[in-house]
Amino acid sequence: MRTTMVRGRFPGPAACAMAGALTLTACDHQPLGVANGTTSSGSGAPTGSSGSSGGGSGSTSSASGASSSSGGQPVACKWDAPFGEPEPVVIVGFTDVNACDGHPCGTFYARLAPSLHTIYFGAKPPMSPLSCLLYQASGDGVNFSGAGLVSGLGVAKDHLFAHPTVDGMTLYFASEQDTISGHWRIFSASHENPAAAFKGAAQLGGGVNGLDGDMTDNQGPFVTVDGSELWQTSNRSPGQGFDIYWSTLNANGTWAAATPAKNLNWASDETAPVLSDDKLTIYFASDFMQKGVPAIWRAHRPNAAATDFDGAAKVSIPLPKDTNSMGDVPNWLSSDGCQLYLHREINGVMRIYRASRQPT
Repeated sequence: MRTTMVRGRFPGPAACAMAGALTLTACDHQPLGVANGTTSSGSGAPTGSSGSSGGGSGSTSSASGASSSSGGQPVACKWDAPFGEPEPVVIVGFTDVNACDGHPCGTFYARLAPSLHTIYFGAKPPMSPLSCLLYQASGDGVNFSGAGLVSGLGVAKDHLFAHPTVDGMTLYFASEQDTISGHWRIFSASHENPAAAFKGAAQLGGGVNGLDGDMTDNQGPFVTVDGSELWQTSNRSPGQGFDIYWSTLNANGTWAAATPAKNLNWASDETAPVLSDDKLTIYFASDFMQKGVPAIWRAHRPNAAATDFDGAAKVSIPLPKDTNSMGDVPNWLSSDGCQLYLHREINGVMRIYRASRQPT
């Protein structure tokens, strides 16, 4: 297994060699097939790199979650309002996982339903040669239980970055099961009802994954609530590391070839794109400020039809006292824009957290 990303974003090679982002569930799904038990923008510096839009004054909002799950609706919290200190997300049977094989492990890359009652996340399966698999659990937005593997995603290879569609019938994810290159590729699978296992896992075509057989990695699929845009992370541009790419949905239901996002890719690794329901705000991870230690950044666009985001600035997420963090990565934004899920590595263990802010 290759280590495809920097420390702090993914666990190490023997634990979880991950590479990419997070994503979305836009309805409170029942268990989804759970088995119990082209050139990037180069060296330009971010225009908002000196501005910190976060702060420690944000207070926690209710765990009831989103006020609206439909795309294009106004969010309840101002897009640039600061978040408060995050609280740990407890997943019974996973939260207290210690370092795996000497590398950071734990839980990471969470995606939730807008009610925040269903969570999808990545973790290293116990007693398994595999490094990363997808799990699903139920809870109240911060406490979850009943976790089980999401089944039916193809051959026994590493899977990560689950992203269900709004109706819950299709799951986008990244996997190393590409039969030609063995690298990470973006797949989709579907099922007939929420209780059934997924089936028909297949790579996305149309240039979403680059050229067949190329030695690049494509991960972190994030589909916007209205289903019109697919965002991802890829290292297909030689010498540029990992950058953020996006595709639009064609009239025939296929995805257009992925192109690099403007104003979001610099001389560093940019990963983990997460968009608000109205598609006006994007969160992502970048180690621009300190190589190997990702931080959360945010940018905005004037309307959903605009192709470019502007004004990227680092988001300050408060860190508990007497802790040593190796970086933050955004995972999921609630439909009301008031709760940001992230994972951070503290003392060698990845954990999912929830940072909140008050509606305006």
